[in-house]
Amino acid sequence: MRNKICTLCLCTILALLPSGCTAEEETLPEEAEPFSLTVCIGGRQETLDPAQAAAEGSETVLYHLYENLLRWEDRGNGWASVTKGQAEQYTAEIDSSGNTIYTFTIREGASWSDGQAVTSDDFAAAWRRLADPAEASPHREILSVVAGYDEVQETGDASLLAVAAPDARTFTVTVKGNCAYFLEEVCASAYTMPVRTDKTIGTVSNGMYTAAEQNYRQLRLQRSATYYNISESGPEEIIFRASGTPEDDFQLFTEGGLDLLRALPDSTLAESEVNWILEPITAVYGVLLNTAKPPFDSLEVRQAFYLAADTQTAAGALDSFAVQAAAGLIPYGITDYGKRSENEDIESGGYWDFRAHSLDLALIHLSEPTRP
Repeated sequence: MRNKICTLCLCTILALLPSGCTAEEETLPEEAEPFSLTVCIGGRQETLDPAQAAAEGSETVLYHLYENLLRWEDRGNGWASVTKGQAEQYTAEIDSSGNTIYTFTIREGASWSDGQAVTSDDFAAAWRRLADPAEASPHREILSVVAGYDEVQETGDASLLAVAAPDARTFTVTVKGNCAYFLEEVCASAYTMPVRTDKTIGTVSNGMYTAAEQNYRQLRLQRSATYYNISESGPEEIIFRASGTPEDDFQLFTEGGLDLLRALPDSTLAESEVNWILEPITAVYGVLLNTAKPPFDSLEVRQAFYLAADTQTAAGALDSFAVQAAAGLIPYGITDYGKRSENEDIESGGYWDFRAHSLDLALIHLSEPTRP
């Protein structure tokens, strides 16, 4: 199970050739003008540190500034898949303990925005820093599948994490057992991106864009001159603006001050004659219970609260076009891997909505409580 990655689609502008040209008349295609894209990103970006960024929309920003060992690529059918990023290749082998050793080769020519080469040490340092409990990163558990992670949490010694940089272009990771989601969810994650420890984090980057300006209201990115794949299409400049109210943002959009919105006013969404392209937000709201204290230390009491909660009424009370009742912590729109039929596999689009597919199983487990 993984989240469908929602990324910013970068458009290619094509020059149009005039019709009716004669053999003697040579007309060259016009060059595409550089363009800027202004996007409503969500929350104000307090930091550009992959290990610490937690504001709404921070993943989108990080994916433009940095590039991981692997990266997400649009498949053209509404889904994304991982492909080569800063690593040009990798191998995996099982050791005698049943753990998996991944060996990544950093691509030749990968460089930071200041021209310095990206090395395997950059990744090793970033992963150790992320796992270090002293850093208090909200994302450090993403590395819990890596051997040595538990020891790092117990001792505070980040060197115990099973990552290594034998040479400048070789990065190795030992994963506990065989983790099916390691490549997609760890090696292509926004939070395990490499950083330069000799620079203020965020001042140099290894992705398609660099940070040109940052203030309390917006973040302006510019195309990087050192990115290895400079032929990739995209705007020369992206401006990420912190969201205001849906009404204010929509007003700015209609006036031409925004090119992409994160949320529309309910009144606008309800206009059936308007053909909006909607993207669901995979988020849930809930109530946290302290299971370490009575009465919520009792499984039966917690189940009673769950069964007594009328989520339909709660959703209706919000009077929002965009909110629907949730059946659990996993929201609608999260995909599940697997085959729908014997003739349909993952590569041909064998995905289904986890909530729609697995709801019956979730309810069965709920009705059959087990005592701790």
